[in-house]
Amino acid sequence: MLQLIVDSSLRRGRPAIGLAALVAGPSLAAWLLAAVVRLPDLYNDFHSYWYAGRLLIEGASPYDLGALRDLAARHGDVFVLGTGYSYPLPFAIAMVPLAMMPFDIALALFNLGSIGLFAATVAIWLGRVHPSALPGRRRLAALACGALPPVVGSVLNGQVNLLVTATLAAGIALVLDRARTRSGIGGAAIGLAAVVKLVPGVLAVPLALAGNRRAAAIGVVGAFVGSLGLAALVRPAAAADAAWLAELIRPDPFVTNQSVNGFVTRFFLSTDRMTAPAPGALDPVPAIAILTLALAAATLGVLWRARDRLATGDGLALGLALSLAAATAGAPKTSFWNGMLLLVSVGLIVATLAPRLDGSGLDLVERTCLLGWLVSAFGQPLIWIAGPVATAPGDVVIAILSSIGLYGNLALCWLLGRRLLRSARVAEDRPVQGQLRPSAT
Repeated sequence: MLQLIVDSSLRRGRPAIGLAALVAGPSLAAWLLAAVVRLPDLYNDFHSYWYAGRLLIEGASPYDLGALRDLAARHGDVFVLGTGYSYPLPFAIAMVPLAMMPFDIALALFNLGSIGLFAATVAIWLGRVHPSALPGRRRLAALACGALPPVVGSVLNGQVNLLVTATLAAGIALVLDRARTRSGIGGAAIGLAAVVKLVPGVLAVPLALAGNRRAAAIGVVGAFVGSLGLAALVRPAAAADAAWLAELIRPDPFVTNQSVNGFVTRFFLSTDRMTAPAPGALDPVPAIAILTLALAAATLGVLWRARDRLATGDGLALGLALSLAAATAGAPKTSFWNGMLLLVSVGLIVATLAPRLDGSGLDLVERTCLLGWLVSAFGQPLIWIAGPVATAPGDVVIAILSSIGLYGNLALCWLLGRRLLRSARVAEDRPVQGQLRPSAT
C-alpha cells in the first residue's frame, strides 16, 4: 500500500516538476550565460538590497544615499546607485540575514530561491487552474512564462520581482477560494507583497467592494500596516526617514520606466541615454497627475459599476486583474522588469476566460489585446537593442517607442474594463473549492 501511495504521488508530481523546469530554464540559462560573458551592470538592484541590509547591521539608515555610497566604496564596489534603496523598511530588514553573508553567496541564494519559488508557483497554478488544457499547451505556457523578458531581466538585475509575483499569485489563489480562513491568509500574502512593491496593495479596493471578501481586504491592510509597524519598532530611526517616499513621485524619464510618469516625462526631460523631443517645454508633473488620476478614476468607475459582479468568483478575478494592471501603469516608477506583475493579471484573464489555454473564450478584441501585451513584453528590449537610444531634439519616434511596455499594459486594462462592464449585471457565482474558477462567461 505504501508503495502504491508513493508511486501515485510521483506520477502526480512529475508533470509539475517538468513544468517548473520549463519555467526556470530560461532564467537559469541567461544567468549562466551572463556570468560567462560578464555582461555589465549585472545584479545592480541586488547591490542596493545587500548594502541596505549592511547599513542596518551597522546601525545606519538604508535610505542614507551618502552612507550607501561610502559603504560601496569601502568594498571597492561600482554599480549604478541611482536613488539608492527605495523600498519600504521591512524589506531591508528581511535582507539582513543575506547581508551577513559574502555578496556572491547571498546573490546565489537570492536568485536561486527566487527562481525556484516562481517556477513552483507557475507550475502549481497551471496544473490546478488549467487541468482541462492539453499537456502540450501547459508546457508551452510554462516556457512562455519563464522566457518573458521581465522575468529573465529581473534575475539578471538581481531584483525581487520573482518573489513578489509568486507571493502575490499564491495570495490571490487563496483569496479566490470561498473558505474565509484561506481568504484571510491570501489577503495577508498580498499585503506582504505590497510591503515590497506597494502596487499589490490596491487589491484591497476590489476585495472591499466585493462584500464577501472583506476578510481578505482586512488581511491586505493588516499585513501591510502590521509589517511597517513592526519594522518601525525594530528600527525606529530608519523608519522615521521618509525621504525615500519623495523619490517615488518625482518625474522619472529613465528609459526603463514603463509608467504614465515615464511616458510623459521622456518628452520633456532628457537623460544620459535619451534626448527629450521638447526639453524643458513644460513641467511634466501636472500632465502626469492628470493622466494618472484619470486612469485611477476610470478604474474605480469600472469596479464600482461592476461591484455586483465582484461578488462572483469570475468577476472578482477580473476585478483584481484590472486593479493590478491599472496600478502598474499608474505607479510612477514601474520599471520594465516590474512589469512581470502583469503576468498575474494575464494569468487571471486566461484562468477565467480561456481555461483550456486555447483562446476559445476570448473574442477578437480580447485576443488582440493579449497579443499586444505579449508583443510589447518581448518587443521593448529589442527596441532598446536595435534602435538608437540617444535621439535628436524633436525626434518623437524613439520617445513613443520607448513606452510600448506601457501600451501593452494599457491594452490589458482595456480588455479587463471592457469585459467587466459587459458582464456587470451577471451575478451567478460558480466557485470551485481550492482553485480559481475557470469560466467562459
